[in-house]
Amino acid sequence: MPEQSLWEKVGLPCSDYELAFIVKDSMDLTVIDNIVELLKVDREEIIDLLSLGPLIIHDSEGHGTLNKVQGEKVYSFLKVMSYYSSLKGKESIFEAYNFFKVTPNPNINTKLLVKLLDTQAGTDFVMSRMRIMKNTGEL
Repeated sequence: MPEQSLWEKVGLPCSDYELAFIVKDSMDLTVIDNIVELLKVDREEIIDLLSLGPLIIHDSEGHGTLNKVQGEKVYSFLKVMSYYSSLKGKESIFEAYNFFKVTPNPNINTKLLVKLLDTQAGTDFVMSRMRIMKNTGEL
């Protein structure tokens, strides 16, 4: 049985088509819980790192959905994590997470690369920066 993709590990489909609708309409909060479980980190750490702000909880059991902006940030985070792993030639989710937790934007010393993932332009910049780092041996 082939190893699951990062998308599947966090409970999302691999299909761009399906992902587009999930991000646009409502990503379930279980995705956050699955990320937390996969990375073995605290939920608040992920919420803070991705600047998700308050999460909308629908009931006492903690079920809920992310809004479109929050879903886009989570999508972008997973996209660049997956891309990082593909550049490294292995599925190294922990290494990718640690990279994003500590790597500053070389153009803005006080802002981490992960903090740029709230826009498509920022996500594109991060992916471009990773390619440069790979080509120069920094990654």
